[in-house]
Amino acid sequence: MFAKVMKQEFRDTWKVAAIAILVAVAVSLSSFLLVLSDFTLLNILGSISGLIVPIVLIFGIFVYLARNYYQTMYGKRAYFTHSLPVKTGTILTVKTLWFYLVELLVVVVSIFALLLVNAAIEFPSSSLSGVEVTAEYGEKINAAFVAFGNYFAEMTLAQVLIYIATTLAVVLTWVIWMIVCFAIASHRIFSNMSETAAVIISAIGTYLVYQLICLIAIFAVPVQLIMVVAGSGDIAGVEIRTGQIFGIEQFITENSGIQIQIGMSYSIIPLGMFVAFIVIV
Repeated sequence: MFAKVMKQEFRDTWKVAAIAILVAVAVSLSSFLLVLSDFTLLNILGSISGLIVPIVLIFGIFVYLARNYYQTMYGKRAYFTHSLPVKTGTILTVKTLWFYLVELLVVVVSIFALLLVNAAIEFPSSSLSGVEVTAEYGEKINAAFVAFGNYFAEMTLAQVLIYIATTLAVVLTWVIWMIVCFAIASHRIFSNMSETAAVIISAIGTYLVYQLICLIAIFAVPVQLIMVVAGSGDIAGVEIRTGQIFGIEQFITENSGIQIQIGMSYSIIPLGMFVAFIVIV
């Protein structure tokens, strides 16, 4: 039954998600080409669309998936979902997994799109791969693609693992806490409220609890992951610092890198999953 429910989720959402991703990729590639053109107006248009569209894709698909989740679990289409001869826990697992996988794909595609456009935007400020700004259009495109590839070629294994772990954790956090929000909104204590009011109130409450847990986690797990930035702007290495709660003064004084609070970033995920299953199941 797990596979059948997953297949139904695929049928419900794949078209919208696929079309949105393809459109975003097409716009990003077009923006990449516009940014490298010799016309200032096209450069500006390409830069704006190339940076905005991937971000809109991330949040647009998230809202679409969240709305579909709510409607099939608690809204107008919930009757069909719960009439299936499947345990509630199985339905919750499938829907959460599908929500997560699709949004993760969208985030990854958007990150690559942003990096591609950024490689083109940075071209006028420097000579990429020995190619001058006044070079032929084809040469500039090739040089920008080389610069795009260098983003990944210059990464260390530690950086790659950090980026992957952070992306996986952040997207999972979004999904889990949205599911918690919907579960709370559907509780009988909100039965006398409209659907919209219940969702808004539960969203505010969930957000406040989320921030409180983040604050507690910072103190409970005083560990920081620091990606040290060299004077050239490149990542020089990765450090793990313990014993500091915030480390803000040192971070500002040294301006030494990108700071990730381990407790805040990762501790809330299992807590969110636990709350979701308790409230829903």
